[in-house]
Amino acid sequence: MSGNGIAQGMPEKRRLTKIRVFLADDQAILTEALKTSLSTVPHIDVVGTAFNGRDAMDQIALLKPDIAVLDISMPGLDGLEISRQVNKYYPQTQVILLSSYDDDQYVKTAIQAGVRGYVLKTASHHNLVDAIEAAVRGEIYLSPQITSHIIGDGRVEKKSPDTELKTRFDLLSDREREILRLITEGKTQRDIAALLFLSQATVKSHRHNIMKKLGVHKSVDLVRHALKNGIIKM
Repeated sequence: MSGNGIAQGMPEKRRLTKIRVFLADDQAILTEALKTSLSTVPHIDVVGTAFNGRDAMDQIALLKPDIAVLDISMPGLDGLEISRQVNKYYPQTQVILLSSYDDDQYVKTAIQAGVRGYVLKTASHHNLVDAIEAAVRGEIYLSPQITSHIIGDGRVEKKSPDTELKTRFDLLSDREREILRLITEGKTQRDIAALLFLSQATVKSHRHNIMKKLGVHKSVDLVRHALKNGIIKM
């Protein structure tokens, strides 16, 4: 890692073109600190910020930044769900997640969601700059503190019931994931209908489909299993 935050071997054209970066974290103080820090890097331009998941998704759609640096846990839509949607609808934007979790499963889930970087919040300014530059090159960057066997170790793991639940979660549509997240936040059927401009009957139908796909029979089990397996965080 070079002292000035510019990755070794970066093409000259990239040095002359600013990397457009968007930041989102529900902690406004942290977001502003990151903005100030990245603004000192000559080849990075912070083009926008947000403090919740839905606002972040809207602004990414509008601004189409090169890089979106997102907190893994935000109200509304968390970083993982935004990553899935960005990867599907705005593939020109690469996502880097900021997280306090260094657990293998969180990292693997993030990579499966299409993120290009997983940076711990305890990492240095230079780690984040390195992650941004790596993402621009189409590479995957993990914080140095994260164990090296996360990806590419070639191991075959026996599926556990928890792993099976994650596999089932992949069957959910974007709308179903959004409704599942709102259920986890304690929103009622009426609340969800109002927030998403849907009828209560439609929300009820989505909830039934979610429970069927995940193989659970009570809303409390739906929330408990989702939280237990790191699919959704409070």
